[in-house]
Amino acid sequence: MRVFAVAAIAGFAFAAGYLAHRNEWIPFTWRNGFRAWLQGPSSGAGASGDWSPHLPESSKHAELDAIGYLQAYTPAPAQSGVTLFREDAAQPGYNLYNSGHAPEAYLMDMTGRVLHTWRRALHEVWPGYVPPPYLRHAAMQYWRRVRLGEQGELFALFDGIGLVKLDKDSRVLWSHEGQCHHDLDIAKNGAIYVLTQKLERVACLNTRKEVLHPTVTELAPDGQVRRVLSLAVCFAQSPYAPLLDGLPDTIDVFHANTIKLIDGRLASRSDLFREGNLLVSIRSINTIAIVDPDRETVVWALTGLWRQQHEPILLDDGNLIVFDNQGDRGRSQILEVEPFTQRIVWRHGGFDSQYCGSVRRLPNGNTLITETNGGRAFEVTRDHAMAWEFFNPHQRVENGVPMIAALLEVERLPLQGDYGWLAR
Repeated sequence: MRVFAVAAIAGFAFAAGYLAHRNEWIPFTWRNGFRAWLQGPSSGAGASGDWSPHLPESSKHAELDAIGYLQAYTPAPAQSGVTLFREDAAQPGYNLYNSGHAPEAYLMDMTGRVLHTWRRALHEVWPGYVPPPYLRHAAMQYWRRVRLGEQGELFALFDGIGLVKLDKDSRVLWSHEGQCHHDLDIAKNGAIYVLTQKLERVACLNTRKEVLHPTVTELAPDGQVRRVLSLAVCFAQSPYAPLLDGLPDTIDVFHANTIKLIDGRLASRSDLFREGNLLVSIRSINTIAIVDPDRETVVWALTGLWRQQHEPILLDDGNLIVFDNQGDRGRSQILEVEPFTQRIVWRHGGFDSQYCGSVRRLPNGNTLITETNGGRAFEVTRDHAMAWEFFNPHQRVENGVPMIAALLEVERLPLQGDYGWLAR
């Protein structure tokens, strides 16, 4: 009976969310109008998060939207580095971050002191690499995502190009040029799951032209390909296939931007949370889904609560925390959602990162938010008090104007980890 009840709730939640998304009912029109009445006039997203100040009109082609983010979005503020640190409220730890200014990553303490740096340029990993015409040149200049290993090794992702594993001294251990993009996750057994894509004709996506086929590639710990899973096929042969009707007519038809491995610790609550399932975010259709890679199908999906979202993460209590990029009257917010009832149990807004961003729930209950477009990361308590704030110290000059480099992600790492490699 419990299984049927969960399935019924999940089915109802999807249907309601799908209709709300398709017809822009709640939570968009009614919810945003109500918030506008409560909060008064909005200043809007403004030029700070818009692509238009940085791309000429002739460049606004669908193919340019395929992948990649700008290296900078907004003018640099006066402040730099850690501008707020409340030791009594912030979660202790180290901070790992990567930036749009260069293919570099930094490990720093809570005060902003850099403890270690990794760097490796694209041409040093793949000499003579020539990007495909749909790939932004900016993607070659920095790492979109990084993950730290136990001995100081770093997994670094060049957006749309490939994945490289470096040792603590930035020497290349292996590389995989597989059109990897946006995100990766690492299993307990060392397997790597990374978002990938390939320009080809896919019947369930577009019968008229080639599109970027969204896939997940599983790599062995040594970087060798184990299997490739089609996200398009997983949707097409699932009860959530109607979502494909809402895909845009562009080359970047899915724009998957997040992949998280489900570790099984909540499997007793629902079989959806069994170990090995994948939690993914599909930006083009404002959808978060759980994929069963063994059965090659989508077993749960939800839309209607967010727009252009990133970084859904399953919390210890079974809730989802999501970086909702454009769901708050075009501005950004963090939502904590009960996935089966769609109840929003916590929300934090008041910032703006239109096209990218990251969020983490910390062990002390605080939430760490990376506002990519503004080059800022900040930590807030459950009651929305600021506990820590960091502005990217790296800048680039565009047309004589100093611009703060995009802050792709700040991840808080525990102090009790083994960092003996730092001294070697």
